[in-house]
Amino acid sequence: MLEVAVHICTFSYDPHVVSSRTMAATEEITNLALGDSSVGAAAVTNNTPTAFNEASAEADRLKAEANTFFKAEKYAPAADLYTQALELRPDNAVLYANRSIANLRLENFGYALSDANRAIECDRTYLKAYYRRAAAHMALGKYKLALKDYERVYKVSQNKFEACYCIAEEKQEIAEAKFAADASLGVGGPQ
Repeated sequence: MLEVAVHICTFSYDPHVVSSRTMAATEEITNLALGDSSVGAAAVTNNTPTAFNEASAEADRLKAEANTFFKAEKYAPAADLYTQALELRPDNAVLYANRSIANLRLENFGYALSDANRAIECDRTYLKAYYRRAAAHMALGKYKLALKDYERVYKVSQNKFEACYCIAEEKQEIAEAKFAADASLGVGGPQ
């Protein structure tokens, strides 16, 4: 049983979401696996629909507060609040996508990409997550991957104009990057 608890803790580890609550939950799982029944009763009691609803309501409150910070262009506190909300609702694609855009604004492009990927894992139909991932790919200079995401959005999007604009912009970025690379190697252009 201890191996199962360790596997669960390892599998669910996300460096964005580690906090005292996460560590306490990990300790509770380990204690349960070791047979400490004093912790087990509390853990089972907190697994009720009421506890879930309370956690969901608190996550919604944190998200609303984070959105307020984001709109005020205070991206670091917004990202922190999205992280707190994710501790309560680690399956929420919108929270990951929102933290992704906050990280994009903070120029934490690797974290933004990671969050966009997590949002897509949570909900493969959530188009905003693909936009976020494309933006992170662009910021990281991975233009072809960004284009692939924009093309996916185009295929399923109701807003074809916006998707076309993003695709055209992405193709322009790819062409400019290729031109810059060729120019630095002395390929093409006037000699």
